[in-house]
Amino acid sequence: MKYSPARALNGSMPSFTDSYRACTSRDMGSFSKSCAPAAERQSRTAAKRTTEIVLMEFAMKHSSPAIQCITACRAPQHERDLCARSSMYYNTGGTMEQAYDGTTRGIILDTAHGTLRDGPGWRSIVYFKGCNFKCAWCGSPETWNRAPEVLYYEDRVKYPERLAATCGRGALRMQNGGLQMDRARCETCEAFSCALCCADGSVELAGREVTVQDIIRDILPFRRAHSEYGVTLSGGEATLQWDFYMELLKACRAHGLHTAVETNGSSPRLPESFPLLGLVMCDLKHIDSAEHRRWTGHGNEQILENIRAAARAPDTDLRVRIPLVPEVNGGSVLDRMIEFLLPLKDLLEVEILGFHRMGAYKWKALGRAYQFSHTQETPQSEIEQAILKMTRAGLCMVRS
Repeated sequence: MKYSPARALNGSMPSFTDSYRACTSRDMGSFSKSCAPAAERQSRTAAKRTTEIVLMEFAMKHSSPAIQCITACRAPQHERDLCARSSMYYNTGGTMEQAYDGTTRGIILDTAHGTLRDGPGWRSIVYFKGCNFKCAWCGSPETWNRAPEVLYYEDRVKYPERLAATCGRGALRMQNGGLQMDRARCETCEAFSCALCCADGSVELAGREVTVQDIIRDILPFRRAHSEYGVTLSGGEATLQWDFYMELLKACRAHGLHTAVETNGSSPRLPESFPLLGLVMCDLKHIDSAEHRRWTGHGNEQILENIRAAARAPDTDLRVRIPLVPEVNGGSVLDRMIEFLLPLKDLLEVEILGFHRMGAYKWKALGRAYQFSHTQETPQSEIEQAILKMTRAGLCMVRS
């Protein structure tokens, strides 16, 4: 029975009897068909009584006008299972418990399904929007800002006059015989009409708002195709949207999905999520805090603390990822990283990531200067040398 403001103002609240009748009248009719054989009728009658008890207990507990009764739960008494109608509740011994809040909202960049990257086995990856690090070599600068934003590819424009006409802010306008963008005006826009109307791919919208249930609904078809399926929360930095991050982890666990996170390790609350994680993949970009701050905008004290905590967390695997960036963290810096990781060598694995410039075009599309545009990508031979050095030191290495 839905909540009615008018009834509430008149002091008329749905009673326990109202809630119970609403439940039984809608879902119990199928149990009383007289054409069924006697044994089947007895079985259905017993099932009906069991279900009625569940519904009565639920209605007594939740006779608030703001809560609608969930009527289709068929989980046996004293067993824990997902509700048949709503995947957001458990029935534990006849008591309805919320497994996760599917209405929690967050901003994501995109999702990738059916991949073998970033975690064990087949999985989906959810790319969160927003990052507190500003790594100078970042390959995904469109994830920095939490709010949706526009990427403008000047070299793709085919219909400049038409594109300028779609912008109500005047951020895109014809000037000096060509199309010009005023990034300051663009960043205050919330309509994104240019991206929605763009026909030539020159304007893309990065970021969209979704609910936890939206993501779960997209993932479940892939889950059915693979007996063991997982989800990796990536970014950006997933922990910046803490409520959304935690509810999505709970939802994945409720559906039997393996969970992993790719994180920069800067959140002091990160250990709170370890019981919900099967794998933590934490970046270690530099061992010296001052140099770490120089290249990312943040020190590394919290990161080192979280790596130690994750290594000792029960039932949670840890993979430390080291992006090998020329002129940033090679040579003696790598030796100091090995010294830090060696006491934890039996509790973690290490992965070396090579530097690349594949995201350079995004910096230009966002109107930002990319200082690594002329830096040589990490040679494979250098990556192999780093792997060999760490292996000889006694660390367990994994390859991308």
